Amino acid sequence: MSCSSENESSSNETQNKNAAAFLKTFYPQSTHFGKSVGKSKASSYLNRSSETEDFVLTEVFVGDDLRPRGYLITEKETNDFLFFADVDRTDFKLTTFEPKSNPTKIFENINELDKYLSTDEFDLIKVIDAPEYVPPTEGEPVALKIKYTYGSQFIGVDGLCHQGVYQANYLFGFIRISAVTATLEDNESGPGQHHATVLCGETYHPKK
Repeated sequence: MSCSSENESSSNETQNKNAAAFLKTFYPQSTHFGKSVGKSKASSYLNRSSETEDFVLTEVFVGDDLRPRGYLITEKETNDFLFFADVDRTDFKLTTFEPKSNPTKIFENINELDKYLSTDEFDLIKVIDAPEYVPPTEGEPVALKIKYTYGSQFIGVDGLCHQGVYQANYLFGFIRISAVTATLEDNESGPGQHHATVLCGETYHPKK
């Protein structure tokens, strides 16, 4: 695996053995790094004078491809491997991987998403520099997270105002990459699940 000489951050990226090993297993072809962009979490972002960069997004080129297909996020200070995304612009498929929680998620038909063309087919370097980009807060996933919305108000059996909870996966805070579905919770009194609700005006917090 080689690194781009024009990228001053690439030398640090190659030191992360976990990321390098993952790329070798994910791509059968050789890979090399492109340019990097440093970003701050919300707390650092608001304090502009600190000019803190909390994490780095780096392009990954595969084989002889002329544009990056993979994108790697590492912690700026520790160089920890945080997140990976593969943008398949032929089969229109987005694959994401988060090493800490170890889930691989696949999102199909990304060409049908409303932000696909406006972000140059999910060029994540352009995405993370877009005005709509929402920096993660402390403790939030750095790239992929669930956002919750609320349905119409109704009066429950308790006589109080309730709203149903719905969810979708978002990339970098503003690109919805999955359908909006009802949020389900396990029944406390037996098997099965039920549609989660909150009192009107309240914020939903997933049960752990």
